Amino acid sequence: FLIRVFIAIKKTRPDIVFFLHSVFGVLRGAFPLKPAAWIFWNVHPSQMFLTRPWKSPANGARNLLSGFLYRLAYRGARLCDEIMPIGEELEKDLLAKGAGKGRTKLVYLGVSGRFEPPFKEKPVNNSQPLNLLYTGSLNAERGQDIILAAIKMANSQREVCHLTVVGGDAAFKRSLLAQADSLGIGNYLEVVETLPNSEIPAYMHKADAGLQLWEKNSYFSMNPPTKLFEYLVAGLPPIVNDIATHTGYIRHGDNGFIVNYDPVSLSQIITHIAKDKRVLGAMSERGRRGGEQYLWEHQAKAMREIFSKYAL
Repeated sequence: FLIRVFIAIKKTRPDIVFFLHSVFGVLRGAFPLKPAAWIFWNVHPSQMFLTRPWKSPANGARNLLSGFLYRLAYRGARLCDEIMPIGEELEKDLLAKGAGKGRTKLVYLGVSGRFEPPFKEKPVNNSQPLNLLYTGSLNAERGQDIILAAIKMANSQREVCHLTVVGGDAAFKRSLLAQADSLGIGNYLEVVETLPNSEIPAYMHKADAGLQLWEKNSYFSMNPPTKLFEYLVAGLPPIVNDIATHTGYIRHGDNGFIVNYDPVSLSQIITHIAKDKRVLGAMSERGRRGGEQYLWEHQAKAMREIFSKYAL
């Protein structure tokens, strides 16, 4: 694929090439390109090249190749005229790897204005179980087992919370519901298959709190989750675990909650919130105010400032 992109660039001879993924750092690092190059640095290279299926203890050749591509991605970034990391941790990492400070500018992925809520004050029904929401891909490294175990613990005496998961195909839905049934929590879980992005805000607006848990690994410690910004813009207080790409944006008890990456810690905070959900109203407002900076309109302005340096 990268070779085909390179051939297309050579044929069309553009003045500027705008790469919209970190993987194109490999292309920029490996092949000579005459046009100016910009890159949107949205994924830490370790997520592409130093994890399964690339890295294998039993495959030395593959490990050498993955390490080479990892370094090549950074080389390509350094050769780009403009580098746009999507989060503070990625920005610091790029600068530490030799990217020029004058050529590196933070630009978030951006959140659509449709995520802004229709309410000024978040409606909270304290007589109902806590309505939790998870949107997007869910698997083991995104806390799937921890979340389900926490739901089981929280509801061990009575129904304290209900979880809605939005995302995944029919096979994922069957698998997750089967896992929930095996834990005896099938009644506390709803799984909605992948929806158009335009339909996601409605789920966020009616939920009480949003879940966002990430395993502490090299790439999740660098890549900020766009879902977290969507929660904030939507006025949905997030419950996150203690990793830099969460704690850089969430202040415990102020605009969300921070837990340890384990089911006991998560279940304890769920139970705590469920006792009096009225605390979520003020959190929602603070989250919305702070989340305004992540709206796409502000990211578009930042990108226009970068583009304005070039006479096209």
